[in-house]
Amino acid sequence: IAYYRPDGAIILMAPDGSNPRQLAPGPGDFLPIPMSWSPDQRWLLARTMQGQNATPAVIEVATGIVVPLDHLRSYAVAWRPAGNPLAGRAP
Repeated sequence: IAYYRPDGAIILMAPDGSNPRQLAPGPGDFLPIPMSWSPDQRWLLARTMQGQNATPAVIEVATGIVVPLDHLRSYAVAWRPAGNPLAGRAP
């Protein structure tokens, strides 16, 4: 389970609520809008603040590495069903 903490950090925990850990930094780095898991559960798609802009980013769950997708800033972004790279469409 992944959720946003009020300070903007992303927290992961087991379904029973045990083992909470901070996946990605706060405070205020991530926007509290729906996240989505990659089909293989290895990545999480979220929106991060890059200066004054909301930018989609993928976060590797195993390491917490955040990869901003600046080139998709103006698009609605989603995972492809097969888990291939992200697909973007104009809002």
